Amino acid sequence: MSRVRSSTPAAHSPGAGARCFRPVVRPLVEAAARRLGDAPAVVVRGFEDWLGDRLCSFAARTLVARLRADREGLAGEDARARFADFVARVSFADVLAEHPGLDALLTAVTHNAVGAATELLTRLDDDRDALAGPAGGDTGVLTSVVFGRGDAHGHGRTVCELGFASGARVIYRPRPAGLHARWNELLADLAPILGALAPGRAEVLERPGYAWVEYISARPAGDVGRYYRRLGAQLALLHVLGATDIHAENVVAAGEHPVVVDVETLFQPRWTPHTDGGHDPALTAVETSVLNTFVLPRPVFGPHGRLDLSAFGARPGWFPYDLPGWAGAGTDRMRLVRGPAPYTAGHHRPGPDVDPAARGGDLVDGFRAGYRRLAAHRDVLARGLDRFAGTGLRIIPRASEWYADLLRESTEPAFLREIDGRQQAFAALGEVTAYPYLGRFAEASRADLAEGDIPFFVADVDGRDVRTTTGTLLPDVLETDGLTAARARIDRLGERDLRAQLWFARAAIATLTPPGAHTTPPGHTAGVESPDPARLLDLAVSVGDDLIGRGCTDAVRLNWPSLEPAEDGGWCVRQLGASLGDGYCGVALFLAELGRLSGHDRFLDAAARAVRPLPGLIALLDAHPALAAGVGPGAFSGLGGLAYTVGRLAGLLDDRAFAGLVPAALRAAAVAARATELADVGDGIAGTLLAASAATHAGPARADAAALVAELADRLENSAPLPTAGFRFGRAGVVHALRLAGRVPPAGGDGVDGLGWCTGLAGLVLAGADPGSRVVARFRAALRERVPSADHSPCHGELGVLDAARLIGEPVRLPRGALACGTPGAVPTPGLLHGLAGIGHGLLRLGFAGRVPAISLLAPETPSGVSPEPDSALVPR
Repeated sequence: MSRVRSSTPAAHSPGAGARCFRPVVRPLVEAAARRLGDAPAVVVRGFEDWLGDRLCSFAARTLVARLRADREGLAGEDARARFADFVARVSFADVLAEHPGLDALLTAVTHNAVGAATELLTRLDDDRDALAGPAGGDTGVLTSVVFGRGDAHGHGRTVCELGFASGARVIYRPRPAGLHARWNELLADLAPILGALAPGRAEVLERPGYAWVEYISARPAGDVGRYYRRLGAQLALLHVLGATDIHAENVVAAGEHPVVVDVETLFQPRWTPHTDGGHDPALTAVETSVLNTFVLPRPVFGPHGRLDLSAFGARPGWFPYDLPGWAGAGTDRMRLVRGPAPYTAGHHRPGPDVDPAARGGDLVDGFRAGYRRLAAHRDVLARGLDRFAGTGLRIIPRASEWYADLLRESTEPAFLREIDGRQQAFAALGEVTAYPYLGRFAEASRADLAEGDIPFFVADVDGRDVRTTTGTLLPDVLETDGLTAARARIDRLGERDLRAQLWFARAAIATLTPPGAHTTPPGHTAGVESPDPARLLDLAVSVGDDLIGRGCTDAVRLNWPSLEPAEDGGWCVRQLGASLGDGYCGVALFLAELGRLSGHDRFLDAAARAVRPLPGLIALLDAHPALAAGVGPGAFSGLGGLAYTVGRLAGLLDDRAFAGLVPAALRAAAVAARATELADVGDGIAGTLLAASAATHAGPARADAAALVAELADRLENSAPLPTAGFRFGRAGVVHALRLAGRVPPAGGDGVDGLGWCTGLAGLVLAGADPGSRVVARFRAALRERVPSADHSPCHGELGVLDAARLIGEPVRLPRGALACGTPGAVPTPGLLHGLAGIGHGLLRLGFAGRVPAISLLAPETPSGVSPEPDSALVPR
């Protein structure tokens, strides 16, 4: 589970929009400022700005509700004048009397703010002579104090930025900074080992319970490549130390040095999720990989797309989920609205025009070199860890933005009419879902949120207990302590782990590739071969062994991390789900086919272990129609593909249990089909029709499958024509499904361009285009003019095209050398449509089409074990 402390978007930060209520809360702010005594004027100004914004943000919803109620009685000629009239005459005392929950919240926030500011002034007086180190020299007169440089924690304390007459600036952190100090010491130990790859650091003056940290100014790098190589080497160290939350706002590009300015989340724990599907070793691999540092792209997804917050790839953009903000602020039409908010990123790029996507090679090179140097000097690294014992680290059980959302929603007027009414808004704290440990944090989280703070928890690096803001001990919350986990990572340092982490790095960088169309990419003219079936089987066995070697396994299950298409058309890294197209079902079908043809039991065993969660998943979807509808009926993304998979595996693995799953899978697929209007093969109704058609050839569900075929064919005949023409998402796939149902649809080839299976001519040819048709003639002509593709996956790459070429008797030739997946940068990925499983299955199709049905069509296998398609000319007679 990813937990990110990304800061609240600027446009939706406390006070943004709500500042128009400053005159209403001013008496409270001024009274609080008087409690600071003879504090310097710059401190008072900074304090009043910060506290005023906080009080406005908490009171705004209640004041807007009163504004709307009083609108008819307001004087003024325009909306702003009427708002000014409201502000001038509203009795805030009466508002607070009617909303005792708001009164209690503002009282707590104000009291804590005064305490935090007073504490800062006392500490500044005590340490003034020692600030030269983190300030970079003499400070001089204090000229500015900016409160609220982060969320409020621990009774209103926030990070502050102090400016001095000398031009120096320093960061005040009102919590222990032992982790930062030990990090700096470790960097000094490792500097001779890392050499030119050693990153810079922010100096820290450590004090009991707080610290002063050097302000790092961003400046362009003279050598951008060196900056990213250093970032890569630093990534290796952060990974070993179990860091997370090293996103764009926590790294500053100080010339050629990437400086981490906030390291309080080293040694972060991981909690194992408790899910119906059981433990997933691929999920563990993803969540304990270099991705977990958030240095590498790991986009956040929402209804408005994605946003990359990483220290490597973040760019200004928009948060992809809705956040509350104020429309019409300062007018009597002021109202709460929700929508995406702007994201400005940080100062992590070493130049304004630097494109991080073009610098992935530098980062990977630096990571590889830094990793190997750390591995070669693991004794120095291990000794360096000893100094972290007893040091406190921050524990982040949930994302800070999640807590911030609870805090915002708790200021609804309905919750504030009772003194403890806000507790209703915190009910979600008790929802533990797959992570039971969350319940241990609920009570302390409520207490922090009640005071207007984001919950804050601390553990020792070498301990499993967690402490709350008040010092209450939560014993044995962590599954293992951070120091033990880091030592285990040091023990794993080696070439095998390096290969795994390099894959994650390359895959993450590939997610920066913009969404692209499903077209066959330009190819190359490298040497080609015309392989015989034995050669094709050898190649497929190599692919199968590569797949197994890349898998993550435990005593029960085998699964894979994957670079796969995301919902927004781009790419993402995650563990394989269940789907046929990009999930473990497609991988298992290839491995099972390979095991049957090659006679190697290791592939059959791997297939069985890959689909170990499938029976439980199908039972769950069959029992819960709403879940089935959410999954959808598609052949390659949904339940149509799952129904086809269990039917095929029943024969391939000689397992009656899978045959028994077919009726339940078809029932769930039928529910999903009835809940959607999508008609296509990939995601829609036609996908379930293909699966049901395959099930009519054998098995206990033949009668039910036939009835479902007829039902769905009726739906498709009456559906509107799809706007696109290809097989996977267009009219050609629907036409093929209707033909299988015995209907006579119109021709489906108009508007199809390109060669690929998913959107091009190969899909139509494979689906049974008439040999004398214009479609086949166009396909033959295009084959003879083309250059072989550099993408060998079946979706829109070479093997989808070659399968169709084989079917019509055209020569089949493969490029010599490595076969490449259809991903950005050809990063290896396991799935069927774009990855190794699809390449392996395509090889089997070229050599053994009479025995290997086309998964691209959800083609059935006959009871005799022979595909209904005639053998290729390549197959020995």
